[in-house]
Amino acid sequence: FFDNKCVCNMMADDTSSYFYPTNILDELHKIDLDDRKALQARWTLAEKGWKVAVVWKDAEFGLGAFADEDIAAGTPLRISQFGRNLIRFQSAQDIKAFLRGGFSSPDEGQQEEEEKQYQRRVRFLSDYLHANQQYDEHGNEIPGAQEEPNERVVCIVVPGYGTNHSSTPNIRLVPNQDGGLRSGLTMIAARDIRQGEELCNDYGLCGEAPDFVADFSKSHGDCSLIFRGFNDFVP
Repeated sequence: FFDNKCVCNMMADDTSSYFYPTNILDELHKIDLDDRKALQARWTLAEKGWKVAVVWKDAEFGLGAFADEDIAAGTPLRISQFGRNLIRFQSAQDIKAFLRGGFSSPDEGQQEEEEKQYQRRVRFLSDYLHANQQYDEHGNEIPGAQEEPNERVVCIVVPGYGTNHSSTPNIRLVPNQDGGLRSGLTMIAARDIRQGEELCNDYGLCGEAPDFVADFSKSHGDCSLIFRGFNDFVP
């Protein structure tokens, strides 16, 4: 890991050779998902798919991402691609597979560590599991928001976006320009963003939680989620 202090000073790297992020998911089994600052510092901005300069700071509702440059409306901020830094969940079995991560050690000491890792992944899903946005910040349906009727993309990006909730968001998530939803999601600026401004999302734009996601919350102490009715921001 890099020194955590570098998170607050990190500038955007040259992204000319990084149209897509590096393959972060290959390292998932090595990662402490609870240490959010160190998690962000593990890779460069370009490796995580960022196209602009951002920094992470403590905000009112937890660690937040802040613009480190002026950004024009419509600018792509971060690209997420399935199989590289984006994981899709289509069923309860997918969630179970992520939480267990192939753990099957008979060693008692190892089992204790695996349980800790399991709980870290529960907390990560609680904070970052989301769906592609069905509507923009004005309530208008986003073109291509569904691959097929009633089909949505439920996913997490690693490391997380770091965007807290706001009823007046300045970012939104749209299908990737290259490959659409089958490729992944792109975060774009919903309006002009000034340097130093926190990047915020409207959790309600993800809509209702699919049944298998709601079941995950119920089976883990009614944990909060970035879906309507599963957090204090969007009842």
